[in-house]
Amino acid sequence: MGDISDGMCVRCGGEADDGMGGMCDKCRAIPAISVAKVRLAFLSEGIDVADPAIEGAQYDMLIRDPDMGWRSVQVKTAYNGWVNTCRPNSTGRKPYHKDRVDYIAVVDGYAIYLLPLSCCNNGGRMKMEDIRNDPKVRHHGAER
Repeated sequence: MGDISDGMCVRCGGEADDGMGGMCDKCRAIPAISVAKVRLAFLSEGIDVADPAIEGAQYDMLIRDPDMGWRSVQVKTAYNGWVNTCRPNSTGRKPYHKDRVDYIAVVDGYAIYLLPLSCCNNGGRMKMEDIRNDPKVRHHGAER
């Protein structure tokens, strides 16, 4: 795929519109759609969901874990069998901090996987195959 400077969307290879992150409008909407999918899946299972307590938080939502109380969740979207488990910053990608994010929720098509942050490797990318087979990962939404 291209980079920001060549006018191609870094995700799908189509034409990036105005240089805002190097993505086309369709791909730029994917994170918001993934957050909505995760929110709906949790709510449909009777899990309480809340917006971040502060603007600019490193997580997308809070969920009430029946055993542990409110926990922060960062939503990520799988793409081509992989998911980035780090947050972007001006110098590349930086791992989420355990004091700020408790879980990573990965949207893979219709399936949602909830990973404790401790399951995420520090390399920043994980194979969906590894996520699906990890016994510490909780599955939500459609069948695997």
